[in-house]
Amino acid sequence: PTLRWQADVRLAGFDPGYFLPDWRGAVNGRLRSTGDTRSDGGLDARVDASELGGRLRGRALSGRANVLAHLPAREGDLIGAEGDIAVALGSSRIDAKGRVADTIDIDAKFSPLQLNDLLPTGEGVLRGTLKLTGARTQPNIDVDLAGQSLRYDDWKAESLQVNGRLPWRARASGW
Repeated sequence: PTLRWQADVRLAGFDPGYFLPDWRGAVNGRLRSTGDTRSDGGLDARVDASELGGRLRGRALSGRANVLAHLPAREGDLIGAEGDIAVALGSSRIDAKGRVADTIDIDAKFSPLQLNDLLPTGEGVLRGTLKLTGARTQPNIDVDLAGQSLRYDDWKAESLQVNGRLPWRARASGW
């Protein structure tokens, strides 16, 4: 037997806090989802969120997201995903697109990211871009990020400036 679904949901004041207590709100928008099982027993699921609006954690919410996930048939196999996201929450704006499989191609922009908009125990602001490419186990990193007064649980940094490219290359010895 094959599992297959198609759903089209209109959110009108949906409160995610029912499931996640730190994420109370009244979210509006449209969710469309399709999915089915593959012949190998894995699952492909697509979720399109559009016309997002309302409030989340006391902050204004707007945006859209389109994500396709490839879930493995066996425990230990890799999860794959691809999609793009453009979301504003409070004072934060996140634009990201990419693909994760055996290789990675992720491009993200934070303009800015107020940590407390997304993380209930977070503080501070982060601005800039992050790009990950290459093998999933050895990604190249291109980064241009600046942060101030960053804190998450016990981790903290008064300021952060990271700019550069870190190509993942192993020496002949493997190190």
